[in-house]
Amino acid sequence: MKSKVVLVSGDSDTTAGVRAALDAHEGASLANVCKDLPTLAALLELEQVSVAVVDLGEDPHGMLKRIQDMVSRFPGVSFVVLARASENDLIFESMVIGARYFLLKDSIDSSLAGALERLSQNSHHVPSRGGAIISLYSAGGGCGATTIAVNLANELKLLSAKRTLLVDMDGVYGGAGLYLGMSSHYGIADVLNRNGEVDPSLIGSTSLLHSENLHVLVSPASANLARPKPLAYHNLPSVLDACRHAYEYTVVDAPRVPAEAITALADFSSISIIVFQLQVKDIRFTQAMISALKEGGMSPDRIVPVANRYRKHNPMISFAEAREALDDMAVECVANDYRSALRGINYGQPLAQSAPRSTLRKDLRRLATKIDQKVESASRAAVSET
Repeated sequence: MKSKVVLVSGDSDTTAGVRAALDAHEGASLANVCKDLPTLAALLELEQVSVAVVDLGEDPHGMLKRIQDMVSRFPGVSFVVLARASENDLIFESMVIGARYFLLKDSIDSSLAGALERLSQNSHHVPSRGGAIISLYSAGGGCGATTIAVNLANELKLLSAKRTLLVDMDGVYGGAGLYLGMSSHYGIADVLNRNGEVDPSLIGSTSLLHSENLHVLVSPASANLARPKPLAYHNLPSVLDACRHAYEYTVVDAPRVPAEAITALADFSSISIIVFQLQVKDIRFTQAMISALKEGGMSPDRIVPVANRYRKHNPMISFAEAREALDDMAVECVANDYRSALRGINYGQPLAQSAPRSTLRKDLRRLATKIDQKVESASRAAVSET
């Protein structure tokens, strides 16, 4: 069934461009053209419409203010705005008021169909019980947590063929975005700072496509390293809920986050991974993090300590000593394969592409397999209980 699209515009060239773009798109049709927003509001009261495309005209900021009330009034309608020029403050304002896409008029023929297709995918793709969130914490700077987060997300999507989201919450360096060579004006900070409802469609439209079934929400440092936006952690629960209803897997790289973020992540995460190295400082941090997660209500079987850069010969602290210090919890280990890790970073690629036969990739694929099995087992148990 085709999506019904309504256009608000008094410009004949814009109307012709939108009509031509929709005529070439099998999934949508132009149902009506309205001369102004009051006419659109009257139409939306009577008819079920999927998408409203609004021409911002000669007063784009004023038009956005008038659209804001309509976005709240008609939550089932996705608003797409058209403008003559791309201005950062205008793009940001459109996101804040709840518009799903900001498109340039001179690119209607090439961009409108793609935007409608993504809106359609996000609106129809909702995991039945909500997807799994995997959170990763770093026991110290330089312990390799971001390398594990990036590759875990990629391996999970390869193993499961499920839609996977990588969320980069490193507000200082933007490690995941830097690793993959991805940047955007918008990312997790904009979603967290949004006034109003955060839904799966917003998550899908704000994230960047890295490869098939792998999307990335970049950190504010990737968006603007000189002046990164603050992360509104108090909105994290609603954002995490939207993430798990937009993707089957969400991997959150969460170094240096405050206690309120850890609490929210513990509430929503299926698995919490703590990445550390076999040294006293990291093990002490890991002990403290495990205690904090347990106090937050997370069961020990959902906490996975990972000893990264593990060397069999002459480690500072033995693997057995680390396990004993962590109350004999099951600890996963990832090999010290610096050359392969650096190759992935230099090429901006997951190890599955840059070093597919490396020891490091094998260890991370093994970790991803165990995580996938844990999640599947928990899902089956939840289904059997109902």
